Amino acid sequence: MNVDKNITMVVLDGVVMGPTHCAIDNCVNDLSNSQGGSLCDVHHLQLGSRCLVHDCTNNRTQLGVHRMLQRPGERPNPQCHDDDEEEPPLSPNYFTESTTNILNFLESVYQTEDSHSDYICIDKGCKVFQTAVRNGSWDRIWKHTSRFIVDAYHYINHRVQDYLCQKYCNLSPGDGSAPNLVIIEYDNNGHPYAKRAFNTQVCEQLNAWLAGFESILKHMTPGNFNWFLHAMLFYHTKHVITQQKQKAKSQNDSDDDD
Repeated sequence: MNVDKNITMVVLDGVVMGPTHCAIDNCVNDLSNSQGGSLCDVHHLQLGSRCLVHDCTNNRTQLGVHRMLQRPGERPNPQCHDDDEEEPPLSPNYFTESTTNILNFLESVYQTEDSHSDYICIDKGCKVFQTAVRNGSWDRIWKHTSRFIVDAYHYINHRVQDYLCQKYCNLSPGDGSAPNLVIIEYDNNGHPYAKRAFNTQVCEQLNAWLAGFESILKHMTPGNFNWFLHAMLFYHTKHVITQQKQKAKSQNDSDDDD
């Protein structure tokens, strides 16, 4: 790879966070009641008196209320769907973080070769790479433009017994095969040391920061959720860029003093 080229990297990490919307399949309208409701205005009028468990045709009952008001020692009345082993099916709106879905997502976002990043970093990068090779998307889409690598935290657990991950998804190979991923820095005593060129934990750090807003985000309507999230990310980006400029300025001032 050309070491003089400006290298780009995309870092991905999944997080379960989003606004609440109507529970009916393929409906993402705002809830009629965002404080505990489960239907939009239209479906609340149509199905407000019906049980909302998937494929159930019964009407709602008040057994849950009766159960809360029962007297001490009174035997509770069983109600529908009390079976602990019964698991509702996933909604079509639910995104599973499978390797196939990850590849489909990447393909939908980066539709042309010019938009491809040189490196795509994800915690299960080696698994994504294997799936891409098996389903043909590696040769068809990614082979000539991009490389899948694993982030620093997860690579520690992957590399010991996974030869494929160690050889093809190493985020900082020491054999010189990816010179753009490793740079040389100097410590305070002027001694050189190898350093990763990219922060592969950036998504983990961002998601941890966003988690602090989850309690209010999950009660927002989709419109308010999108506005709030974009605004917070905008100010967060400005804050990070300002910190980077201040750090670079302090380093330059320190070099001038020396």
